[in-house]
Amino acid sequence: MSILVKKMKSILVSAVAAAALSGCGKPDVSACWSPDTEDSVRSLVTEAFVDQVGVIAQTSGQAFDDKLKQAVENNLKVNFDYDHAVDINKAGALTCAATVKLTYSSPNKKPIEQTINNQVYNVYPADKSPVYSLTDVMQISNAATKINEELDK
Repeated sequence: MSILVKKMKSILVSAVAAAALSGCGKPDVSACWSPDTEDSVRSLVTEAFVDQVGVIAQTSGQAFDDKLKQAVENNLKVNFDYDHAVDINKAGALTCAATVKLTYSSPNKKPIEQTINNQVYNVYPADKSPVYSLTDVMQISNAATKINEELDK
C-alpha cells in the first residue's frame, strides 16, 4: 500500500473518530432543568431523605420498615427552583445546581419546610439515557434531621 493511501486512511479514521467523540454538537445545558432531570433528581433527593430518616429512627431504637418508609415518601414533597448549570466537562457531563424545597406533611401537624440552597447534582451522558447523581447528600441529611426535630416538638 502506498504511503499516500495509508495517510488518507489515517486522516479518514481520525476524522471519523473526532466526529464520534464530539457528538452532534455542544452538549445542551438545558438538561439541568429538563423535566426528566428534575424527576430523576427528585427521586434521588427523596431516597437520600428517606435513608436519613431511617438512620434517625434506627439510632433512636425504632424500627424502620417498608410501611414507615412508604409513609415518609408519601408525606414528602420535593420542588426545585433556580435550576442552573454550573459546569460542563469535555465528555459533556453537566454539573448543575438548584434550590430544593422540601415540604413534609404530617397528619397531626402543619407542613414543615426546609430549603436547600445550591444542591449540586450531575447529568452524565450515557448510551441509552442520561445518568444522574447527587454530589453531596449532607444538606439533605441535615434537612431530614431538622424536619425530624420539628416533628418531635
